[in-house]
Amino acid sequence: MRACFWRVLEALGSAGSAAHDWRLRLGGEWEGCRCFLRPGTGLADCVIDPDNHNRHLTVDDDGDSGFIAFAEEPPLRPPIPLSVGEVALLRPDWSAIADALGKSLNFVPGPWEKDGVTRQIGIVQRGRNPTRPVILHLPGGHIGDHGRLVRDLGKRNESLILLPSSRWLTPDVQAFRKSHNLSFVPVAEHFEAAAQGRQDFPVEAALNLPTAKTGKRMVPALHPQPGWRWDMVRIEVAAGGRLLFACDGQHGEYRLPKTTAKKPNQALGIMMTLAVKNEWRNPPSDAPDHESARKNFQRLDELLRALVPLPGKPFRRLSGTFIPVFQVSLHHDLSARMVANSNRTAQS
Repeated sequence: MRACFWRVLEALGSAGSAAHDWRLRLGGEWEGCRCFLRPGTGLADCVIDPDNHNRHLTVDDDGDSGFIAFAEEPPLRPPIPLSVGEVALLRPDWSAIADALGKSLNFVPGPWEKDGVTRQIGIVQRGRNPTRPVILHLPGGHIGDHGRLVRDLGKRNESLILLPSSRWLTPDVQAFRKSHNLSFVPVAEHFEAAAQGRQDFPVEAALNLPTAKTGKRMVPALHPQPGWRWDMVRIEVAAGGRLLFACDGQHGEYRLPKTTAKKPNQALGIMMTLAVKNEWRNPPSDAPDHESARKNFQRLDELLRALVPLPGKPFRRLSGTFIPVFQVSLHHDLSARMVANSNRTAQS
């Protein structure tokens, strides 16, 4: 990926511009960058004047021959013939960009979020440290873009923020470094430095975010790789309150907190139910234990997302029933114990 793509994206915005504009601005890099663009909706109503990049020409239908672009104000110029393909809107392809950045910056890309101009496009982890969200901001190309970025950053914590260039590192944005424990990488400058063999913007240093002083961050049981999905994950419920995780050759374990007979671990009970019935249903809304069961299931859902940080949800809801997307079963040691207890009960 080249720095020029980020400079052009910054100038045109992510809301969508004519293919003519992208080709004009990218010049000789057009063929190498078109894979990071996808078709938008509709056609452009204006294009950049190829002789003056600071002004736009109006696009109008030219009958069967396609379209023309012309100047409505002086200095006038001869109309420019354009094809349908040239006035077609193109916008950044978030998925293709995330995949390319993941390979270049060494993080795991994925479709965590699919809306907005500031989205989580991946996670990053070094060693046994907790995972960090990787957030990408692609400005829409509007007057209020900076204010939108500031509002979006106020909702993020302990994350790596990728910005098109350093022009977005204003004092208002920089203030989030400490207040929200954010780290920033200006992508254009990073690729410019890399092309010249310089280390002006070392990404690894940006990834060394300090752990928050308050709260305890969960260390994942599995380290997700590109392309992983929840339906690839297998969880076994084992004796001793252990959850055994496996996916694509990786294995991990998490031991649920110890409990007493008077206060059993609700997460373990839910996981055992899921392993046996392959579904979970909260008690009816008028039942006395409905609210506690609902909260316990919600906490389990959050726990699983922290232990296996993947895009999407671990459960799908169907008519009030929660169906696990992952594979879940009882480990043989727990199955044998349950059979033994059942036999002793029957004999007594």
